[in-house]
Amino acid sequence: MRIESAEYNYEFTLWGRFKSGDREAFSEIYHTYAEVLYNYGFHISDRHDLIEDAIQDLFVVLWQSRESISNTTSIKYYLFRSLRRHIVKLMQKNRHFDSFENTAYPEAFSAIPSFEMELIISETEERQWKDLKMALEELKPRQLEAIRLHFFEGFDLKKVALIMEMNEQSVRNLLQRAFHKLRQWMLLLPVLFCFLWG
Repeated sequence: MRIESAEYNYEFTLWGRFKSGDREAFSEIYHTYAEVLYNYGFHISDRHDLIEDAIQDLFVVLWQSRESISNTTSIKYYLFRSLRRHIVKLMQKNRHFDSFENTAYPEAFSAIPSFEMELIISETEERQWKDLKMALEELKPRQLEAIRLHFFEGFDLKKVALIMEMNEQSVRNLLQRAFHKLRQWMLLLPVLFCFLWG
């Protein structure tokens, strides 16, 4: 509890410094979150250029509007929610806006953070890992996005729903359908199983 409180205080302070025009704080925010934002972007679009443009736009807008944006104790949540909106806006603008449910993202699962990936690979047989990866590729993009946000990025269901602009029950349904499809592979991968359900 104290660790969480300290983290919230740190993020609140860092965000406050950034809002007051502290370029070092802005740089710290960028370097802390740019890579994970880029990886998350692949759950929404498979276009590298569009994701890069959305992240650049996001940080430009952040800096330009720093004095008027609201306070936050979770910079990561603020950035994820904002990035999703920027990507969707660019997709609409460039007329590449397909239904999330019908668009395939072959690179979506490759964006899992390296620590988790190394842990999974080191604890499982290569064949089992390949089986799981194949199963994940069969999930719908929004199911993958919900899994990443909830289990790998640590957002609670309420924040996942807000980021994805859905209600909480719809997010629960997405996760439930995803787990139903993954169940046989998850039983083969106890490390991932414990990680997802712990």
